[in-house]
Amino acid sequence: MDRRKKILALTALAAVCMTSVAGSLSYLAESAGRVENTFIASGGGRLLAAGGSFTLTEHEATPVMVRDASGNEIPSGAYEILPDAKTVTGQTYAAVPGIRIPKDPVIEISGKTELPAYLYVEVVDQTAENENMDWRMDEENWTLLLTEEKEMARGPHGGQVYFYRKGVVNDQTEQGRINILQDQEIVIGSASDTGTGAKGQINFYGYLTQAVTGTEDGNTTDPAAIFQICFPDT
Repeated sequence: MDRRKKILALTALAAVCMTSVAGSLSYLAESAGRVENTFIASGGGRLLAAGGSFTLTEHEATPVMVRDASGNEIPSGAYEILPDAKTVTGQTYAAVPGIRIPKDPVIEISGKTELPAYLYVEVVDQTAENENMDWRMDEENWTLLLTEEKEMARGPHGGQVYFYRKGVVNDQTEQGRINILQDQEIVIGSASDTGTGAKGQINFYGYLTQAVTGTEDGNTTDPAAIFQICFPDT
């Protein structure tokens, strides 16, 4: 099997959340499905011990209402996350220039892993060209993933990839909830940035992979190399 066929085989396995314990030749990895501005993790993987889970969620942001001159309630353009807010898989906002929209996506890992694992997030920012939204990754949890050539690693969907900077998720640790965005918000640009009718979309993907794998040169624990093997940039 030539290199191209090998890569295609890995891609197909990743799409169904590669699973393996003993007796399987699949790479151990899990991929999160895409949703708009939030996360849904696909299940069925065996990186996690029985009963464990890998989920990606956020809470619904509710419009803040005000009353007009007639006493009718109308949206003010601001949003808030209420204490009893439900989790959602996508949201659409009426973007008022200059406002801060609360957004609290988190990865939650419950239980323990069968093997040490690496955690990644891919961000596909479709607003980057006109810069009409501002967001930052939580720097306590995430660092930009760089290749051996010191270039930004790209995910299967063409986005920038971030690596969980606190190390491996291992079989002795229950990781809990891991925050994604700094200050848990997205800031809408000024009117001059957005323009009339401007639209933007930011998509996030989550990945969990085994923390060691083989290459043509031997085994590697390099996070960028492992990500590119398990989830090639298509």
